[in-house]
Amino acid sequence: TIPIPTPIPTPEPSVAPGNPTAAPVISWAPTPRPVRVRQTPAPVALDVFSVSGELFFEGLTCQYVEDNEDVFVAAIADLCGVDAAGVSIECAVGDGDAPSRGVRRLQTGGVVVTYEVSVATADEAAAVAAAIEGCTTDDVDIALAAAASNSGVDLGAAETTAVGAPATA
Repeated sequence: TIPIPTPIPTPEPSVAPGNPTAAPVISWAPTPRPVRVRQTPAPVALDVFSVSGELFFEGLTCQYVEDNEDVFVAAIADLCGVDAAGVSIECAVGDGDAPSRGVRRLQTGGVVVTYEVSVATADEAAAVAAAIEGCTTDDVDIALAAAASNSGVDLGAAETTAVGAPATA
């Protein structure tokens, strides 16, 4: 049997006999918590290896080192064979305690420049440490003089008195 459409709309919807529409279900139970999507953790910085050490100078002040930080950073980068962007330094007034590897002790007025060189691999860190271990005070003076000359800075009577042993982290 084929239903025939009615010519005019009916005032109420018609329901086929025996198939009534279900009544809505009312529930007073709380709605379940929304499911939280677990976020991935923030990217982790790549391992960074660092080599740190100390250079001891006479004839300088910390103010001079701070005013010419780029010169010292460039000299250390040159000695280590790294980009200057990976080098940071700090200066402190020397207390007379140079490293105890048979080097000349600081006199009053000396400063200690502590450096840190950051590199991407353990092999690079080992190469930087080896480069510093092989440096003499004359090597530091030459690198510092070259960096000062490139920057147009006068070092005056600055003299490297000791090269501390590097530490790798």
